[in-house]
Amino acid sequence: MKRFKVAGDVLRQQYPEATKLEKIFFDIERELDQKKMVVCQFILNGKPVEEDDEALVSQQFIEKIHTLEFLCQQTESLIFEIVSSWRDALPELYNYLQSTDPAKVDEDGAAQLSENYEMFMDSMVSLRKFLGNKVSAGFVQWASLEHQSLETQKKLETLFLQKKFYEQLITARTEIMPQLNEWEKILKVVSALQNQASHGPVAPIRRKLSH
Repeated sequence: MKRFKVAGDVLRQQYPEATKLEKIFFDIERELDQKKMVVCQFILNGKPVEEDDEALVSQQFIEKIHTLEFLCQQTESLIFEIVSSWRDALPELYNYLQSTDPAKVDEDGAAQLSENYEMFMDSMVSLRKFLGNKVSAGFVQWASLEHQSLETQKKLETLFLQKKFYEQLITARTEIMPQLNEWEKILKVVSALQNQASHGPVAPIRRKLSH
C-alpha cells in the first residue's frame, strides 16, 4: 500500500477557493483509476476519514485543508485481498449458520450476523467495481445474485431491528446459504483468473467471524 501527502496550500494553488473536497476526492480517484489503483482511505489534517463520514467530509471547502493524505493500492492486489480473505472466512460463516441453535441466539449474535453479511456484500459490490462491468458481466448469475443477496441483507437488518432473532437466523439459513454457495463459485473463478495473471500475492486481511 502506498501513501501520498499534499499540502493544502498546494491544492489551493490548483483549485478555486470555493472548491469542495468531493471534487478533489473525485479527481484523485479518477487519476488513480487510470493507473489501475484505488484509494483505500483519505486522511484529512492528520485524521483518517472513515467511510461513514466521507460523504459529510466531502462537503467541506478547500480552505479547511492543511494536509490531505491518501492510502492507495494496486487494484489487482486489492482484488486478491478480497477474494482470498473471504474464501478463508466463508467456512466460519457456514459453521455459524449450521451449528447455532436459533432459540439461543442473543442480540449480540444477531447483530454480528447482520454485520458480517453486510461486510461480505460490501466486499462483493466492491469486487464487481474493481473487476469492471465487462468482467463481472461474464458471470451470468452475478447481477441477479447480487440483487438477491442485497435483499436478504435488508431482511436480516429489519429482523434484527425488530428483535426477531430466531426468525433472522432461520431466514439466514434459508437464503444466505444457497447464496454463499453461488458466491463461492464466483470467488473460485476469480481466484483462478488471478493466478493465471501470475500476480504476486499480498497478505490477505482476515475478517473474523465468530459465534
